[in-house]
Amino acid sequence: MIAKHKQQSSLLALIAPLEDSEASPNRIALQRLLQLRAFVTVIGLIGLAILLPFSSIKVPPSAIIGLP
Repeated sequence: MIAKHKQQSSLLALIAPLEDSEASPNRIALQRLLQLRAFVTVIGLIGLAILLPFSSIKVPPSAIIGLP
């Protein structure tokens, strides 16, 4: 139980932006945008991996690697 709570808190710390008193609002906003971009990229890659076996679309591996 303790390990699970520690894992959840470390994941939350990774997801949640720094909200210290010394962090500027611009830095927090940029960090949130970069996290959103990373999330959208990962979801897109997962969707592409699911779609490709069922589709006749041919996507070159260099295009897939170039997405992130």
